[in-house]
Amino acid sequence: MNNPGLPLTWSYYISAEIVDINGDGLMDLVGGGTTQDRDHVPRVGNGASRYINTGNFQFWPDKHGTAARQIRKVMNEKDMAILDANRFEQGSAALQGLPAFERVLYRLGRESGADTADNRFTCAYLTAISMNLASMAADLADEWRGVYRESIGSAGDASDFFDSPLDPIGEWLSQFATQLEIVRVLKLKAPLGLKDSSSRIRLKKAESWRSDRSMQNIRINLAALNEFYTLVIRPLLHNSDTIRRMDRQLETLIVDLNDLSEELPNLAKNQLDALRILVDDLEALGSLVESRVTADLGVSIGFNSLDGD
Repeated sequence: MNNPGLPLTWSYYISAEIVDINGDGLMDLVGGGTTQDRDHVPRVGNGASRYINTGNFQFWPDKHGTAARQIRKVMNEKDMAILDANRFEQGSAALQGLPAFERVLYRLGRESGADTADNRFTCAYLTAISMNLASMAADLADEWRGVYRESIGSAGDASDFFDSPLDPIGEWLSQFATQLEIVRVLKLKAPLGLKDSSSRIRLKKAESWRSDRSMQNIRINLAALNEFYTLVIRPLLHNSDTIRRMDRQLETLIVDLNDLSEELPNLAKNQLDALRILVDDLEALGSLVESRVTADLGVSIGFNSLDGD
């Protein structure tokens, strides 16, 4: 069964950012990784790539310091053999992806006086990460434009993944709500000490704190979610009051976000109350999605993997 009401797929949503790894650079991709956070990547049907629901792109947050330990070991041993493309892509996700690239890159900046062998291995390691990311991005974008798009078009009929035409919509809303929670809970509340009364500001819990891009990532994340809502979710809504409330809350969110022009360290020092307002905006938007939008579309978004965090 064709579904002309769903012309766009997740590949459209992320391709402009994820494929940019072949263009403007890795650090722009970090910010664009809204749907690449570990365990929050949309799935496809049979034949799903090895990148789905893994941390190969974005092993973050790393609560147990796995990446730090593994990267330190690799940098000490300087074994070029592990950087072979086939071996590297099958290796630990903690050694791959954007957080690993940032950690190694900024380690190089701090240790510019290191010996030649160390610099040579560091450059080779960064190249291996870059090439692996480019390969994964191309494969994943092709997969979402192919098998995932086909699964949406045949949802409820010949799809090997979606039992009902409503299933893709439920998955999109679930991902949308989860991404709002990732920004609210992991990218803002955790580093700002807002999770409970005993918490304190710990900016090293922020995403991309080494490169001082935490807020820039959030700006790109929310711009991508806003675009996805406008192009994909909003046209499917029927209730004019739901549309009005969602439009108004998104507008409020973007206005409050635009008032925060600096990076997280300065904002935490000078505009903490404004960051609290942004956190509240995200919570209000998520509540609308989970109540009004799901009811309007007749779908359930299921269990939120961040519940209880």
